[in-house]
Amino acid sequence: MRLLRSLHLILGCFFAPLLLFYAVSGFWQVFGWQWAKSRDDASLALASTIHTGRGLKGEGISSLSSEPLRWFAAAMAVCLVVMIVTGLILALRSAKSKTAAWAIASGLVIPLAFVLFAFYRN
Repeated sequence: MRLLRSLHLILGCFFAPLLLFYAVSGFWQVFGWQWAKSRDDASLALASTIHTGRGLKGEGISSLSSEPLRWFAAAMAVCLVVMIVTGLILALRSAKSKTAAWAIASGLVIPLAFVLFAFYRN
């Protein structure tokens, strides 16, 4: 259990800055805010190239992404899975009640309901 806590803590702290950036840039991309209305307003579009790995058409800087950054992001994704699994194990083992299990079940059921609603609505 101590090894799981240490692994969870170290990976979480190491990748936290990049995970926060990916979460925030994913948020603005969900709402399409990265599509600049003018050339002066292209900062979100340029920052989004880190998240998407695709360059901008007709801009001076095509992308802020690079091959080493893509590999670092891939390592982050793998470690994120490890952090989530270790976090879930720790939560289920240390919970005195069934709160953690109910929260996990709700986190599965609610998004699935939204997806099924969208699928059957069309």
